Amino acid sequence: MKILEKTICTLSDIAKWIGMAVIMIMMLITTVSVVFRYLGITFIGAVEIVQLTLVTAIMFGLAYTHRENGHISIGLLVDHFPMKIQYVFDIIANVLTLFVCLLFSWFFFQAGMKEVTGIVTKTDLLAIPKYPFKFVISIGLLLWGLEAILKIVVSVINFGKNSPTNLQASKELDEI
Repeated sequence: MKILEKTICTLSDIAKWIGMAVIMIMMLITTVSVVFRYLGITFIGAVEIVQLTLVTAIMFGLAYTHRENGHISIGLLVDHFPMKIQYVFDIIANVLTLFVCLLFSWFFFQAGMKEVTGIVTKTDLLAIPKYPFKFVISIGLLLWGLEAILKIVVSVINFGKNSPTNLQASKELDEI
């Protein structure tokens, strides 16, 4: 179990760093575009490049955000339930997340493969093929689903032990 956890966390961290590097590129392109506009020079394709890099940055940040509990959650009702009930809700939410992530990951992978072997759609101005970004979406969703699997395991361990913190559950994962 520890090997699986380490592998998923490493893959998520690699995706996170790629996403951060892409954000830096996106900021550089935006800055250059604004400076060029001020100087009266047109940076052709800046909007298309920023749109494509935004897809990459978002998709590669989803898994890490899930691991760090960074997604928006509203616990107005669930936070008042006993801990065991909260763990059940966590398990249900992560199973649904896993299902949706795997479903959409498969869909985007199939869409990318269809374009690789068939008609390739491209961006309007620079004619950049879109299929690599469909694979990026697929990978990002797959990594998010893998992080959901880890959360399911932690929630099941917490449910069984009725421990109040995820720290104890992660210690349990170390022992497995």
